[in-house]
Amino acid sequence: QLKQGRSGSFIVETLSNDWLAIDAKDGMIFNSWAKSVQSLSETKTDVVDLKFVNGLVQTFPFNHDMYNKLEKKEDEQIIIPPMSHYLFCCPYSKSLLDLDSDGFENLFSPPAPYQLRLWGGTSTSFLRPITAGMELQQTIKVKQAQLKQGRSGSFIVETLSNDWLGKGKSEQIFSPVLSEDINFIYRHIDSSKNLKEIEQKKELNELFTSPICSKEVTLNTVHLFRYSSLTFNSHKIHFDHLYATQKEQHEGILVHGPLQATLLINFFKNNNNTDHKTITHFSYKALSPLALIGDEVTFTLNYKIQDANHYLLWIESKGRITMSGDVRVV
Repeated sequence: QLKQGRSGSFIVETLSNDWLAIDAKDGMIFNSWAKSVQSLSETKTDVVDLKFVNGLVQTFPFNHDMYNKLEKKEDEQIIIPPMSHYLFCCPYSKSLLDLDSDGFENLFSPPAPYQLRLWGGTSTSFLRPITAGMELQQTIKVKQAQLKQGRSGSFIVETLSNDWLGKGKSEQIFSPVLSEDINFIYRHIDSSKNLKEIEQKKELNELFTSPICSKEVTLNTVHLFRYSSLTFNSHKIHFDHLYATQKEQHEGILVHGPLQATLLINFFKNNNNTDHKTITHFSYKALSPLALIGDEVTFTLNYKIQDANHYLLWIESKGRITMSGDVRVV
């Protein structure tokens, strides 16, 4: 409000602050868990088998050049598409006892009441190409855990370091191929009742306008099933409609965060005239869940130039930005 006083005009600004203090009991639960996972790590090994890459390409045909090479069996120097490293070092050795009630792995998961899990985003550095037949070694460990308070209640942000080593067919030793930080969001079990209301308040940011290239994509339950199968992902929010809508209060089953990122970065790679350049870094953030309404969901992939070697990417669905991305090339 603009007001007038004896000393002149002045502005009175009223700020609403609806954040609540973090419950002391929840704080104790968090601190105990955070200490217990500081020393946890997991290492898995795998070999880049093109049958899994082919499964990805056949389901999401975003890279026709690679598809042609696969058809001709020219696999010696095939570089797998960006973000398709998630097809490897999957949790095949996990039994059902190693899963939480939501179907996801529980090694790094916090205890109740923080049981509602979402993939928050990732910052990925591409150090060198991952090629067909390469031996891979993945090591995951907890880098940081934070207890925060938001409009829907308290939540945990857990950052996992995810480092990959590779050894090509003609190489003698493993060396780094990729390094990334993954953020998982764990919401309080009581926060689900407020989730839809908060999601609907998200508005189209002026930053995400005027793309130089866009593409409309429609995914259905078959796409999500195939991606879950390719990555051995049994998280119920991606296939169990009753669980996703009733237990976690989403609008429908959700499109995987890594799947959105894979589509987004490969859309950029295949439509941007940077063949002479290399993608060195890709960071993305999930801003709003992307849900299938009924059997499918339609959205647009977009990007625009920030400067010569820097690009802004985003996914938009029904006026809502579900994911933003930042790409660096050299």
